[in-house]
Amino acid sequence: MVNYWDFLKWLGTDASTSVITLLDDPADLVRLSAVSWSLRRFVIVNKFCKSLCSRFCPDTLNFPLVTEVSNTSKIAEVGSSSALEWESLEREHRAYALLCHLIVSLEGKRDCIHRAVCASSTDNYPDESIENTLESSDLVDQRPSYWSSGGQYDPGVSESLTYKLAISVL
Repeated sequence: MVNYWDFLKWLGTDASTSVITLLDDPADLVRLSAVSWSLRRFVIVNKFCKSLCSRFCPDTLNFPLVTEVSNTSKIAEVGSSSALEWESLEREHRAYALLCHLIVSLEGKRDCIHRAVCASSTDNYPDESIENTLESSDLVDQRPSYWSSGGQYDPGVSESLTYKLAISVL
């Protein structure tokens, strides 16, 4: 009879977290999450891909939302709120894993952004458009990435910039 050890039960939550945070390759996190259901759940619920991504690019902590966009439309399924929450966590995990992989693999080589898609609003178009965020020569206060928005009167309406990322297989 084969005796299997559950990594998480053996090390405990704190030690497991300490070990997993030592990983510095998003592919390792993806592989780890494929080992067992308990490890997958642990990696996804604790948002290790998001954490790793923020180590390489701290600006990702300011993202209000990161999601994957699919070419196929998925029919909404009736289910419990916990099932819907789990699906949301899995989508976020995949999106941050891919984003982190792109940042790591393209570091110093080229930008991980393929092209600008749209901005929620733009002020003084085309001089201050989303395209300016892709041009390092556009400087404001000696910093690149300038975009000006017309803004919204309702403070509850968020502003957004949407980019298509360079495609890479994780």
